[in-house]
Amino acid sequence: MYRTRKNRSYCIDHEIRLSGPKLGRPSAESEANKKQEYQDNSERIEVERYFSRSRRCYGMGGSS
Repeated sequence: MYRTRKNRSYCIDHEIRLSGPKLGRPSAESEANKKQEYQDNSERIEVERYFSRSRRCYGMGGSS
């Protein structure tokens, strides 16, 4: 998902937390958020790995 103002407002309205850099100039808080960003990245990679394995090993969702 792209971090546009429209997408950010949608996520805020629906209480969806976005990871990654904020729009605009980096603030002093950005260093404190790196740990949370790392955790989110780790979880996302684990889910992506599961989907990739399902496609590769079990023939799910592939163009074969």
